[in-house]
Amino acid sequence: MRRLLPTLAVLAVGMISHHSTAAEAEPILLTIEGHLIGRIETLANSGDPARIIRSYYEMLPQEQRDTVEIHRERLASLLPAYRVAFTAADSAELAQVVSDIETQWAAILRIHAQQFTREVQQILIAAYGEVYSLIFAD
Repeated sequence: MRRLLPTLAVLAVGMISHHSTAAEAEPILLTIEGHLIGRIETLANSGDPARIIRSYYEMLPQEQRDTVEIHRERLASLLPAYRVAFTAADSAELAQVVSDIETQWAAILRIHAQQFTREVQQILIAAYGEVYSLIFAD
C-alpha cells in the first residue's frame, strides 16, 4: 500500500499537468515549405483578380497548369447551371451543382497546396472569391 500511494500521486500530478498544457495552444516553431512558389511582389497592388490567378498559374509546371486550367474551365461552365438552379430554387439541382463546384474547387485547392506557399494560397483564394463571387459568396 505504501508503494501504491506515491505511484498514484505521481500519476495524478502527471494527468493534471498534462491536462493544463493540452488546453494551451502550441506555437508553430517551424514551417517548411520546400520549393513552393512564393508571393509575386509586383502583383501586390494589382486590383485584377484574373491577372493574379493567371500570373501565378504561369509559374506552374506545364502539367499542373493544364490540369488546373481544366478545373477552372469546368468551374466556369457550372456557373450558368448554378444561376438557373438558384433562381428556380430547385434544391435538388442546386445540391448537385454545388457538389460539382466543390469537386472542381477541391481539385484546384489540392494543386495550390502542392505548388504554392500558404501566403500565395490565400492570395489565390481571395482572387477566386472576386472572380467567382456568385458561388464563393459568404
